[in-house]
Amino acid sequence: MLSPHKYQIPNVKPPLEYLEKHIIKDDGPGHHWFWRDTRRNHEHDLRGQALLKWKVKPTHKTDFVSKGSYCVTRLMIEYLIGPIPKYSQYHCMCRLPQCVNPHHWMNARASTRFRFACLDGVWQVVNFGYQVHIERMFAARVRGRDGVVHVVGVLPPDQQTPGAPFVATCGTVIAPETSLIVDEPVSCKGGC
Repeated sequence: MLSPHKYQIPNVKPPLEYLEKHIIKDDGPGHHWFWRDTRRNHEHDLRGQALLKWKVKPTHKTDFVSKGSYCVTRLMIEYLIGPIPKYSQYHCMCRLPQCVNPHHWMNARASTRFRFACLDGVWQVVNFGYQVHIERMFAARVRGRDGVVHVVGVLPPDQQTPGAPFVATCGTVIAPETSLIVDEPVSCKGGC
């Protein structure tokens, strides 16, 4: 689950350019981003998530507060989609709490026993707890990053074409790294 900002400076947050300058982007199959924690104000919390201790000059605009402690992943998500709604529960879809790639975090409450996982460089549907891939074809309801729930036919790994994308019934290409298998009603208007 995503860590909160511990202390925020009113009306000010660290700029995106500063954050991006201190993020290491992995070009591997997972596309993970990691926080460079070699500086004194860069660290990780007990959950393993990246933290930034930020200082500014106290002014009337900041209510004369000069120090704040921010969750880097939360900042990246805020820059990507805007303010995070109250009571949101962001989960790391890549299962690496150190990863600060905002596309790997999703506001979700997993309600099924299946999820997407990248095993041996291939995206598959696996049992949530045991990392065992499915052995038969089945239809799944999948919620994408935009919140729309589609119906997707999922094949076992031995029947998949390497590199082939997951495609919903309506033809929408599903990105498994930012999607979640759910038990929710289908909300696709395109024919799922």
